[in-house]
Amino acid sequence: MSVAVSELEDLTIAGIEGVRSISDGSVVELGGVRGRVVVDRSEPVGVDGAVWVAMLPLDGSGAVVECVTARQITACGGDSAGPWWGRVAPALQLALASRVHASASARELASARVALREVESRNELAMGKLVADAHEWADDNDLCSRFDDFMEEHNLPTRLKDYDVEVSVRLTERVTVRVSGVRDSDAAEQRVDRDDVEEALGNCGLGGLSLDDFDVVDAEPV
Repeated sequence: MSVAVSELEDLTIAGIEGVRSISDGSVVELGGVRGRVVVDRSEPVGVDGAVWVAMLPLDGSGAVVECVTARQITACGGDSAGPWWGRVAPALQLALASRVHASASARELASARVALREVESRNELAMGKLVADAHEWADDNDLCSRFDDFMEEHNLPTRLKDYDVEVSVRLTERVTVRVSGVRDSDAAEQRVDRDDVEEALGNCGLGGLSLDDFDVVDAEPV
């Protein structure tokens, strides 16, 4: 009769040691597959009760190495392992130790990366405050642009200011000028002057522009 390891909680500390209560060589069921198991006992069990195990399936398929909890693995009992187990168990233990070591290394690397990000963040905040204080000190003491040159040479942010920039703009806009009492289009084009163009611009909502020059493009009869 199969007994869920989670049912052995009364024999362990709040079930935390549930998986580790299984002796090596015992038959267990993991993920619907039965096999003989080796349990890692080299490290303290986490608060979630997860433990690394290596299982050799009874159907002869490849060994399985997983991190499991008491709810994921079931002790099935069965016959004790034969003499062959003494030759197989070390290989399972080696595979288990390798996986446990890789997992621990990954955790250590992740922790190191988190610590590095924290250090970089603190350094960035400290450097930001230092630069802000330096800018304020330079402004208070009316330092010239040589201060900003020094900051730039050392790859540090320079002081930034806002400027109003005056820009001369050349626009192209076509307007219609009405010319009356002329013989032909050539005469109409000749009659157009600066005042006519400025008046036409004003009628188009563009009044107030400073008109430097204009070009007549075409003349059509009304």
